[in-house]
Amino acid sequence: GMETLRCRPVGSAVVSRDPPLVFLHGSFHAAWCWAEHWMPYFSAVGRDCYAVSLRGTQGSPLPEDGTSVSMDDHISDLGSWLEMQLPGQAPVLVAHSFGGILAMKLLEEDPRRFSGAALFCSVPPSGNGPMTLRFLGSRPMASVDIVRGFVAKQAATRPILCRRLFFGSSLPEDSLLHRYMQCFQADSRVTLDLRALAPILPSKSADDAGVATFAHRLPPILVAGAGEDFLVDREGVTETGRFLGVAPSKGLDSLRNGDAFIFLESLSHDVMLGSSWLVAAKELERWLLL
Repeated sequence: GMETLRCRPVGSAVVSRDPPLVFLHGSFHAAWCWAEHWMPYFSAVGRDCYAVSLRGTQGSPLPEDGTSVSMDDHISDLGSWLEMQLPGQAPVLVAHSFGGILAMKLLEEDPRRFSGAALFCSVPPSGNGPMTLRFLGSRPMASVDIVRGFVAKQAATRPILCRRLFFGSSLPEDSLLHRYMQCFQADSRVTLDLRALAPILPSKSADDAGVATFAHRLPPILVAGAGEDFLVDREGVTETGRFLGVAPSKGLDSLRNGDAFIFLESLSHDVMLGSSWLVAAKELERWLLL
């Protein structure tokens, strides 16, 4: 099965009545990225925390063909995992980057299965394609870096590129970067089957205004972008917010209670690993208390 890390609520023998948090990582990452800071932080404030390593990362079994994994694999893996680990419970999903696409697919399948979902620096519902094309026009060198980083997998082997893509100026220590890069290498051996993803991208279930057809059935949602994010631009974050019904859009006058749409201005893509991880964690904590 998938590697699962758990941090139980600290400092109380009482079983926490709050729904558990389930952390979903993005590409080149696995469950470990949440265990560095966010899981201990949230367990210290009384939340039961789980993080899973998706199929094909270092902590979980390789896909059958050994080289690529599909979004459908991830969805069925997580469906079975939720049934086994948290039967009858409605957890809060906390997703980062590509994990955001996974969260959107899970919400599409059954919005009532979850008490809420927080998406940080999420890949937008239309996937990376339109965003990368946008960068080709506006930031051509950035699109070259992104292709080098993810397609040629140099984000796991070239420190300058890794820093630029994930951390900006937010990770001063070389020793930390080195350790994280070893993890990125181990977690990027298997690639996602993008051709199989295209027909099932979340955006396929959006209306003309870009809002999900199931938006009215969603639990409370937080969509957060990072002002210094090299990989996901403001337009991408806004697209995610609009899709989930929390970003300003034509058909939306005001947010529902419990929804939030924010930009963490000085943060870079890896909000949970960079040195400002606490800023992002505090925003998540604030939203959980709404």
